[in-house]
Amino acid sequence: MIMNSAMKNFVEENERVLEKWEQEYINRGYDVYFTPDGIMYRGNIKWDGKNWRHLPSEKDNELWANAPLRILFLTKDQNGGENHDDCWDVRADAYHRPDSEVEENLLYKQYAFNNNIVKVLYGLVTTTPQCMIGYMDIDEREAVRISDVFPFARINCKKETGGPSCPDEVLANALAEFSSFLEEQIHLLDADIFICCGSGDYENKILNFLNEHGYNFKYLNDDCYSIYYDEEKNKIAIDSYHLSNFTISRQSIYEDIVVPYYKFLQAHPEFINSHRK
Repeated sequence: MIMNSAMKNFVEENERVLEKWEQEYINRGYDVYFTPDGIMYRGNIKWDGKNWRHLPSEKDNELWANAPLRILFLTKDQNGGENHDDCWDVRADAYHRPDSEVEENLLYKQYAFNNNIVKVLYGLVTTTPQCMIGYMDIDEREAVRISDVFPFARINCKKETGGPSCPDEVLANALAEFSSFLEEQIHLLDADIFICCGSGDYENKILNFLNEHGYNFKYLNDDCYSIYYDEEKNKIAIDSYHLSNFTISRQSIYEDIVVPYYKFLQAHPEFINSHRK
């Protein structure tokens, strides 16, 4: 593939930030598992002995550059288990059941995170000002297929592998300590929709981070209750619980994100066609 010389190389720039960030961990003497992330790989899917995983593709950058809407999931950290020692490249994640063939497109929904990210992505991609697919009407196989081919991105705000949960104070410390790297990574990807998976009892620290580092997301109204709009940049941030949250039903996670987005599009139909042609 011959890349347009005018096209920004999002993939290479993201890699540069990750390299600087990991080196900073090393410089500070931290003995940690650093987990890379960013634009999801859209290459072929291969079995790694445990899970189905995407390979990088030479088209990853072009797909992201030309995506009709750039969707970015901002999550807390990677669940490395009780000992925090299981880490992997987030960008290779695929959501097919390990006991199935790829062509079956069976969703690996044992874990809430997999179920929620696939279905929320599907909901956002398919929603228009005229139509929204309800949770109970989701075609899971089609949702898995979309998760394989649609260009989206994921950033863990805390790059150090964590455990089954990430307390608010741990997230806050990571946001403060490495804010310059996180800000650079977020801005260079230039997303249109930010799903801020950091809602707590009183605030969403990830959404607050965005507003403290170059964005101006404002609450719209109670009808679009989880949507915050930066009118100048024409971007939206969605206030969401973490996608691994097991105290809230999977249907509620979906509806708390997709229903307000649908209502936002009804009030702002131009948003869906105002980014890239």
